[in-house]
Order: sequence, then C-alpha cells, then structure tokens
Amino acid sequence: MPKFLQMKVPFLYWRSFYISRQTIISGNISSDGDGNIAGVVNGDITIRKTLTVEKSGLLNGDVYARKVIVKGIIKGNVYCEEKIYTLKNAEVHGNIFAREATIDKESIVKGSISQIRQKTNLTEDEEAEKAEAILETNMAALANKLIPEERQENWF
Repeated sequence: MPKFLQMKVPFLYWRSFYISRQTIISGNISSDGDGNIAGVVNGDITIRKTLTVEKSGLLNGDVYARKVIVKGIIKGNVYCEEKIYTLKNAEVHGNIFAREATIDKESIVKGSISQIRQKTNLTEDEEAEKAEAILETNMAALANKLIPEERQENWF
C-alpha cells in the first residue's frame, strides 16, 4: 500500500464522505451527511444520515448513525436511530442497537441485537397508562371477534 494513501488523524469532520478501496484511515470520523466506506477505517464513526460499508469496506470501531447499510465488515458496536441492513455476506462483530434491523440469512452477526424505542415526552406513568389502554382496546377487539358474546363475561 503506498504511504500517501494512509492517513493517521485523531479526528476528521466532513459534510459527506467516501473512503475508497485502497485508503486506510486511523482516527474518528464525524459527518453531518452520508458516508461510504470501501476502504479501511480504524476508529469510531458518528454520522447524522446513512453510513454504507461496501463489500470491500472494513470498519474497526463503533458506529453512531441514523441508518446503516452493511455489505462489508464492521468490528464494533452499531447504534442506529432508525434501521440497520446487513446484506448478503456482510459481517457485524459487535452488538447492534436499532429501532429496526433487517438481517440477511447469509450475513453474520456475532453479538446481540437490541431494539431501541422511539423517545417520547411521556412520563413512566403516562407510558404505562397508554400501554394499558392499548392492551384493553386490543383485548376487547379480540374478544368481539373470537369469543361469542354469551361467553365474554367469563373472560374479563
């Protein structure tokens, strides 16, 4: 690998970025836009939009992003505001925290997958009341469909 393609920096900030196949970056990266990695990054990435790790891409560090698309390899934890997609032959060696996850059957995830909830302005008591109301509504709808009226008294 030619030396001019290797960069060692403590921290980089870009609006959007593309790291090409033969590039190696050591240091943390932060961006307000999208990011695309086809080379190697040794450091954490914080990005406001979508991070894509291409088939040839390798990320040795944690990811903080709105959305992550993995075609290559991530060795670190992934924190997504919205969704992560691991496509065919992708690898994630770390824990995934996301609202939604789509994992291809031919990809590898060595770690746990945890679903995060959307933040609300409700207190714990208000959340509990809301959950209870939804449960009661769903149970009533289910009872009306599945349980004959004459037997509903015994169920609730």
